Amino acid sequence: MGSERNTNRRAMLASVLRCTALGAVAAAGGAAIVKRRRLVAAGVCVGDGTCRDCGVWAECGLPQALTARRGDHARAQ
Repeated sequence: MGSERNTNRRAMLASVLRCTALGAVAAAGGAAIVKRRRLVAAGVCVGDGTCRDCGVWAECGLPQALTARRGDHARAQ
């Protein structure tokens, strides 16, 4: 009976720790998304400074992206 009780405690502790870790990962992901949206709304580049490799380059209105797009159109013509 004692070992069964210890097993149940271990399983419960493992479950609690697993759920806590999952919650921490979800909170960190949510914080990262909120931060990125806030920076984009403030007009701050969220990429690493290389416009052509950025995922939002086509819709970006920052001066660096506009200059990079203008440079691409000039080369295409």
